[in-house]
Amino acid sequence: MDPQDLILDFARRMEFDEPQQDLREGCELAFEDGLAVRCRVTGRQEVLVSAVVAASLPGGDDALKRLLALNLGRASRQREVLAADRATGEIVLFAKVRTDAMDHDGFDAVMERFLNALDFWKTNTGGERAGSGPVSPFSMVRP
Repeated sequence: MDPQDLILDFARRMEFDEPQQDLREGCELAFEDGLAVRCRVTGRQEVLVSAVVAASLPGGDDALKRLLALNLGRASRQREVLAADRATGEIVLFAKVRTDAMDHDGFDAVMERFLNALDFWKTNTGGERAGSGPVSPFSMVRP
């Protein structure tokens, strides 16, 4: 399915304002619980989903070692990649998603998995949100 259609449909169903810009430039989806995800079409059948986990990593080398150990421990079951942005110093989570054989339910599952990973990493890096359980985008629909 067309990646732009998947993002637009997801935004409509979650009752976000419809992105006005070209999705090759990206759009941000801000959920009411404080999580914000950026979606950008990067190819004919590919979407890059990303989010800032933390503006910086408090705690210096010890915190970095802990973060790397957690990342390694989750590597076998995690599809997302955790990285440091050299330009900003931010800790960023991202995932490349192939959409050629994906329908709306598949994209919903990708977003749900990504939001759960984002919640985990925000909690474990001293980010702003501490999760109380699995996150579902459907539990965050605006009234």
